[in-house]
Amino acid sequence: MDRTHIITELAGRNRLPWDALSACLDDPARTAAIFLPLLKRISSGSRLSEEEEQALFYGLHVLAAQKAHASLPDLIHLLENHREEADRMMGDAAIGETLPRMLMALGANDPDAIWQFAASAPADWLIRDAFFKAWAYFILNGTVPRSAAAKTLKALPDQMTTSPEDPVWISWLNIIADLGLTAVAPIVDEIIDQGRIERSPFALSEADYREFQKRLRDSTPSLRKSATWRRKTGYIPFGEPEQLKYDFYNAARLAPGTSETVSQTLLMKAAEDAAADYTFVEAGNENAPPERSD
Repeated sequence: MDRTHIITELAGRNRLPWDALSACLDDPARTAAIFLPLLKRISSGSRLSEEEEQALFYGLHVLAAQKAHASLPDLIHLLENHREEADRMMGDAAIGETLPRMLMALGANDPDAIWQFAASAPADWLIRDAFFKAWAYFILNGTVPRSAAAKTLKALPDQMTTSPEDPVWISWLNIIADLGLTAVAPIVDEIIDQGRIERSPFALSEADYREFQKRLRDSTPSLRKSATWRRKTGYIPFGEPEQLKYDFYNAARLAPGTSETVSQTLLMKAAEDAAADYTFVEAGNENAPPERSD
């Protein structure tokens, strides 16, 4: 399967292009040769063809499944500097749901770069939320020490020039809760009391705050080690072997340009394959945009 065939197959939006994806997954060198140059071009501001852009959606997910760390700098540059291109190529649904898990797979060698983007990049909050979640994963798996993470999260509010209603505050609260960092909770209340986080139905609602407190209390060491909890909350890198094909079914469902009819067909096909062939699990993200409906 040559480059032209792979690009054409991965540009389709009417099914899961599993043969082309398998060809790429089985040959990291070919994947890198096809998709790293495309990623570099789009991250530098050059326009790709529509077919190349659509194929790169899958290409990025393959690079993540292969833990191709060399792709991270250009991906970060794209997400920080070319929001229109990133949105057109990935769409809000995949940015909210699969991007955090892609960053978990790609960023293990450079968690500091993931944190710096989360903390300060001039990017859309949903993209920053993906980086916050990926960084939290590196605490969960021990790449970043828990004590250092607590200090970093305590210090963050004094380093940000963020409006009180900015949703990025919710991202900050979410990872404090998921990590069970009770030592940081007094800082949260202090920031809220100072009005630096807006308490309103349109920012941090009463329900949001109660949910934060509950998740913080419930986040015990045993829960955080639970595979079930990690699957449910999306703290599993994209493309782990036990759910590789399902991850790509889910990516196909979220790909920009996929119709609702095709999306439903993909979900049914994934369930059929799961029953016959592999473990069917679903990892989500509480901040992913709601699924579209016709």
